[in-house]
Amino acid sequence: MGAIVLVHGRTWSALPDFDLQVPGARVSLMDNLAAEGLAVYAIDLRGYGSTARDPSGYTDPIQAADDLAAVAGLAGAGLRPGPQCSAGRSGLASPRSRPSATPTPSAP
Repeated sequence: MGAIVLVHGRTWSALPDFDLQVPGARVSLMDNLAAEGLAVYAIDLRGYGSTARDPSGYTDPIQAADDLAAVAGLAGAGLRPGPQCSAGRSGLASPRSRPSATPTPSAP
């Protein structure tokens, strides 16, 4: 068995991104990954979801990386050492906003 830690972007917390519950629909990424045998964790960065912001009112990249490293360490505790992977997705990089990879034929 493996573990995965999901991290939201700058606009939403982990709940709507990864564990959305819709009656009659199977849309929770966390539930679907767990059904495949993974231990699934999602982190709410400081100031998102139910977590408080720090006194400055901002979450900086260093804090976010430190928090993620702590959660990833806990998620991986007790697992055999093995391959690790990280991946990301941004709304700015969605297929709808990317230029077409198919060249448009030029007029004769």
